[in-house]
Amino acid sequence: MENSTLYTIYKYPLSVFDAPGGREIEVDCVSIKPLSVAEQHGDLVLWALVEVGYECEGHATHTMQVDIRGTGHLIDLEDLQDKAFIGTVVMRSTPFVWHVYASDGA
Repeated sequence: MENSTLYTIYKYPLSVFDAPGGREIEVDCVSIKPLSVAEQHGDLVLWALVEVGYECEGHATHTMQVDIRGTGHLIDLEDLQDKAFIGTVVMRSTPFVWHVYASDGA
């Protein structure tokens, strides 16, 4: 029987950081692909597809770049290079609406 690659979905709480360059999410020894964002219990949360048992090949972590921007805020498109639009989140707990962009973990 050949080895098959297994995946799971993990949740990552996001602190809102609306600034050029965004922030990084570091994940121990896995590949990661962002799937969606939403508000959960008043927090901004990102769900990602994570490869289970991925061999690191000498790398301790993989990093996913996340950019969170508010409606009406200025955006330099260079900041969003190599990032895909993940979703818009209307926060019920605040008057804010956030737009989330992320890169695949590399």
